[in-house]
Amino acid sequence: MQVACPDCRGDGVHADPGMRHGEQVTFPERGDQVDPEIEASDVIVVINVKEHAVFKRNGDNLHMVKEISLNEALFGTWGYCPTR
Repeated sequence: MQVACPDCRGDGVHADPGMRHGEQVTFPERGDQVDPEIEASDVIVVINVKEHAVFKRNGDNLHMVKEISLNEALFGTWGYCPTR
C-alpha cells in the first residue's frame, strides 16, 4: 500500500529555481523502513534538467535567440518572450 509523503502530501519534490543538472536533494531518513530495528535510509532525488525549445542556460542566465530586423535593432522595438 502506498502512503502519501507527510511533508508534501504527494504533491512532489520542491526544486529550487536555478538548480543544475545532476544536483541532488536529500531527504534524511525518509526511505522505506522495512525492519523497525533498522534506521530508515535517506531518499536522494537527482535533478535531471531537460532541454528547452526556446531558452538555453548559460551559468545562472537564460538566453533566448530572436531574429529582429535592422530597423528594430537601430530604433528599438517591443517583443514577446514566451515563458512556457
